[in-house]
Amino acid sequence: MKTLFIPDGIAEEQALKRTTHLCVAAHQDDIEFMAYSPIAECFGRKDKWFCGVVVTDGAGSPRNGLYADFSAKPLENEPGNGFHINMSVRPSKNSDNLCYMIAGILEKVEEMTVFFNPTENSYKRFGQSKAPGFISWSNENRSQLVRIPAAVGEYCRAELRSPDPTANPYLAFTLMIYAGLYGLQKKLDM
Repeated sequence: MKTLFIPDGIAEEQALKRTTHLCVAAHQDDIEFMAYSPIAECFGRKDKWFCGVVVTDGAGSPRNGLYADFSAKPLENEPGNGFHINMSVRPSKNSDNLCYMIAGILEKVEEMTVFFNPTENSYKRFGQSKAPGFISWSNENRSQLVRIPAAVGEYCRAELRSPDPTANPYLAFTLMIYAGLYGLQKKLDM
């Protein structure tokens, strides 16, 4: 049974180096799931399922009395935990597609926030330590609601930075797709 799906077939160690990196605070890591291929493989099938699992061994944490916590703001004076969601639009002749998608997300984000940030604790991280505080977008600025990382072609994407780990990922992804499609269909301006 295969436990780790790596779309381009590189070694597990190499893939994990590519998709995980340290964040702002101690013991705060980013984990990226390149999920299109496994989700597409499982879509509409009753014999296959896709899920993402985050595992921590807490290495180093016991020395200072801290343990893994995936809540939005576990420590008052430290950066919180985000569940940053990246979305992309397949390249086409219309290079404005990414902008339309982002505009749809920006227009619908107030309505979606209760699902992206479902607990009272969720709102304590906003506006601090690079967590967004306003409905805004930027190329590269990590404190904005939507960030457009420096990537081109098939890797061009937008990152929504407001959701936190207490969000239901199924609802979050569904709402993001809905908002993105809304922006594309209406050809909204950013």
